[in-house]
Amino acid sequence: MEINETDIEELTHYMEKLIFQLQETEDDHRSKCCASQDLHLHEIQVIVYLGQNGPSKMKDIGNGLSVSLSNLTVIVDKLEEKTLADRVRSTEDRRIVMVHLANEGQDIFDAHHGMKLEMCKSMLKKLKLDERASYLELMKKITAQG
Repeated sequence: MEINETDIEELTHYMEKLIFQLQETEDDHRSKCCASQDLHLHEIQVIVYLGQNGPSKMKDIGNGLSVSLSNLTVIVDKLEEKTLADRVRSTEDRRIVMVHLANEGQDIFDAHHGMKLEMCKSMLKKLKLDERASYLELMKKITAQG
């Protein structure tokens, strides 16, 4: 099925508008929630990754966030300095380094996740029940890999 240029232009407009709204909300939340920690975007991304996936190998975090191991090492160093995360070497294989969220890092994840839930709730409440189901199904299709 052919996609016409008008649809592409309209979709691009609304996608840009949504991305802008999400970034604005994210920036506002980061300034309120994370300002005391002076967190940078990559540090928040690692906190979110660990909050969603639990303790993880450095290699898995790097792959999941598309960050090189050398850059990830610097990010995790900063999180450790801020007492938000800890590195733990495996007792079975010392080459394996696991990164865990410390309690304060978990608190930041919980606050960040709560903000995201509230943001999505406010977006979804604008839709009727059947529209929500359709929207969620379409989002699954659009964001599917491959």
